[in-house]
Amino acid sequence: MTWQYLAGRSTRCGPEFAALTLGTIGAYGVFTLAVTQWRTQFRKDMNRLENEAGGLLRTSTRLTLNSLPPPPRVCMSSSVHTEGK
Repeated sequence: MTWQYLAGRSTRCGPEFAALTLGTIGAYGVFTLAVTQWRTQFRKDMNRLENEAGGLLRTSTRLTLNSLPPPPRVCMSSSVHTEGK
């Protein structure tokens, strides 16, 4: 929405319409910023808790994986596979 549009509407619809439009846009902006800041706080808390838990999870996962035997390594070439046919 441009200022020229608002200026044209204020002459056609009166200054009340222009004031109402600007007030609505301003209220929307304030509401959007307030909700964004409110949600950002939750995200910061979640990231902090995830980082704290991540250290514990990585340690326990590393211990679990180190206690397992390594998987068997099987090497098959195409010549071995085609010789049986």
